Amino acid sequence: MKLRQWLLLVGAALGFGGSGLLTRVAFVDGLGAWTQMGIRYLVAAAGAFAVARRLDDGEGPSRAEWRIGSVLGIWNVTVPYAFITYAYAVASAGFVGTFTALIPAATAVFAHRLLPDERLDRGVVAGLAVGLAGVVVLGASGDGGLATGGRPVLAAALATVGIAAIGWSGVYAKRHAGAYRPLVVTGVQFAVAAAAVLPIMAVVEGLPLEVSPRGWLVLGSLGLGGTLLPFVFYYALFRTAAATQVALVGYLVPFVGLVGGVVLLDEVVTLPIALGAALVLAGVFLTDRARRTPPVRSGR
Repeated sequence: MKLRQWLLLVGAALGFGGSGLLTRVAFVDGLGAWTQMGIRYLVAAAGAFAVARRLDDGEGPSRAEWRIGSVLGIWNVTVPYAFITYAYAVASAGFVGTFTALIPAATAVFAHRLLPDERLDRGVVAGLAVGLAGVVVLGASGDGGLATGGRPVLAAALATVGIAAIGWSGVYAKRHAGAYRPLVVTGVQFAVAAAAVLPIMAVVEGLPLEVSPRGWLVLGSLGLGGTLLPFVFYYALFRTAAATQVALVGYLVPFVGLVGGVVLLDEVVTLPIALGAALVLAGVFLTDRARRTPPVRSGR
């Protein structure tokens, strides 16, 4: 990948990884899962539409952007984030973040079936297998990375369901790349997600009337830095990179969660977690190298 693509990829990984840390902080501050999701989506949608309106001279979303954004709002935001947010309630940011390494594998499988130009080859499969081996090490460790141990099996199951939805959504976004403006479709998807989640928040957890100033700061940061910006980078990548390459962001997110969790939240990094993270990094390298190496063709 080119330098600009790597910068977008790393920016998306920092944002997504940071959102896991902020989610853990929000739980510590007593903010419920539905409150976190509803407010972060609302903030992200407002920010995206405000910036898009300024940059595009007030031109609103097209019919195609509403359609694409609505599909992504359900399957790339509402469904996966509901499962993943609850996973953060029972395991550390580093542990759950590492399960995002399944995104490249899920995306590669869906891309192989739905995108004719992105068939799996041996090099990509080898890289994905190494990364997945790291995830297996984490899941088999029985350690959720919290001082109290957490519930790693439940967290792994919740995160895996969410990752499958993200994998399909990434391929859907790639199929329609060029038919939408990244910033605009980001706003649409979060507006749809907010419309779906806010009523549930009101019924299950009530209106957020007693949130502390620190809590609002966390929610605002979650909506802008942990949601809006990484998704803008993510969709911008689809214009020039393959779906499987874009999905490599899932291999980088765990390191943000691991390092941030230890430094900021006093989370625990055990030997299995460290080993799993090392395998994940190796998977990033092998997968990207396979994508950059042209296939050897036989001929006379």
